[in-house]
Amino acid sequence: APLTGEVRDVIYDHVQLAGLFLAYRMPDTMSFDGEVFNAVSRILASGRSSRLYRTLVYEEALAQSVMCYPSGNEHPGLFYIRALATPGTPLEKLEARLTEEVRKLASEKVSDGELQKAKNANEMSLMQSLSTMSGIADSLAGYHTFFGDAAELNHDLDKSARITAGDIQRVAKQYLDTDSRVVLHWLPKH
Repeated sequence: APLTGEVRDVIYDHVQLAGLFLAYRMPDTMSFDGEVFNAVSRILASGRSSRLYRTLVYEEALAQSVMCYPSGNEHPGLFYIRALATPGTPLEKLEARLTEEVRKLASEKVSDGELQKAKNANEMSLMQSLSTMSGIADSLAGYHTFFGDAAELNHDLDKSARITAGDIQRVAKQYLDTDSRVVLHWLPKH
């Protein structure tokens, strides 16, 4: 069922660093918009030059690490963003800055360089998954399971190549909404 508002929770546990976890609803990963989410995750948090890593880890030192990834298959799934705070950083401040960076995807088009880097990473990931016999078998089985046709694998690169800066912006506006997400603050017990 769709979320009717933001859901928030705080967990105290035996952890050394405070963690921020965000989850957004997303379409099935096999759809075109699911492929766009692969590009979104790479633009936001894949590599040291990605938006969240550059801003939150290097420039502002609010987080020690950030990552995000789409999760799901033939059914709608979740898009996760996780950040581990640097010692002394309030999670509220980290959440505000992270949310601001995510909102920029909806309000500003990504650069041609960012988009091309994401497409290149998607292509490299697919090629690596097909570099072993077991990888080929897993990929063919997955496409057969989720599409009913293993030959759909042949169209994956085409989907990635068709992604535009406008698609990134559209998907961010449609799915990465603060009014329909789950926010978890994971804090050390004292």
